[in-house]
Amino acid sequence: METPPDARSSKVLRLMEQFQEAYIDAEEGYRKELGLNETDLRALRALGINEQLSPGQLAERLSLTSASITAVLDRLATHGYIRREAHSHDRRKTLIRHGENFPGIPQQTALRLRSIYRAFRELGEAEQQTVLGFLTQLCKVLESAAENQPRSNKS
Repeated sequence: METPPDARSSKVLRLMEQFQEAYIDAEEGYRKELGLNETDLRALRALGINEQLSPGQLAERLSLTSASITAVLDRLATHGYIRREAHSHDRRKTLIRHGENFPGIPQQTALRLRSIYRAFRELGEAEQQTVLGFLTQLCKVLESAAENQPRSNKS
């Protein structure tokens, strides 16, 4: 007997919520380990992906005011997680780069990621393409929803 589509959709949503909760819990532990608040961790995550941003670019990505991003950068610089550097071509601009203490991936997170990669590699090629296609579509849907919501300047 085949599962009705509505039941499968509900299961997908429940699993997505379960995944989200597990991710939030893991991130919360990492944030506490680093001694950061949520905004500071979001800034580190953005810098981990981009390796260098201007304060204005980072503020825009995090929907922060220039005063708020300055406070975030001051806290991160105090820990040695970031360093401010003069732009090579425009001395009026500053770039934010990884500092000497920029945190890597914690051991527990690295173990989890290896397990995820292993499970993915164990799938057949067609299954991998299905998973990748589904996750890509989810990201597009969620990004589209975020773009259509009014942005507020958080502090």
